Amino acid sequence: MGPEVEKGKQPNWPRGLSEEGYRQALRATKVYLQQHEYIRNRDIRKLVPIGYDQAIAFFNRAVAEHELERLGLAGSSRYVSVKSS
Repeated sequence: MGPEVEKGKQPNWPRGLSEEGYRQALRATKVYLQQHEYIRNRDIRKLVPIGYDQAIAFFNRAVAEHELERLGLAGSSRYVSVKSS
């Protein structure tokens, strides 16, 4: 999962997330949240082939589009489904 990386070096992940990448991550997140209370950055990176910065971009967009709600700050951030009224 992800690019090959020399030992001791960071992967060269693209910072942005394509539209298809966003849709794939959103589908995976919705399935994951059917079984779990919340999802975190490291969880989404295990589900779809994206890097740390891409996961942040995904969550920021999903929150802005009211797909997810963010709980916590910084390293303790977790995301839950937005409850429908």
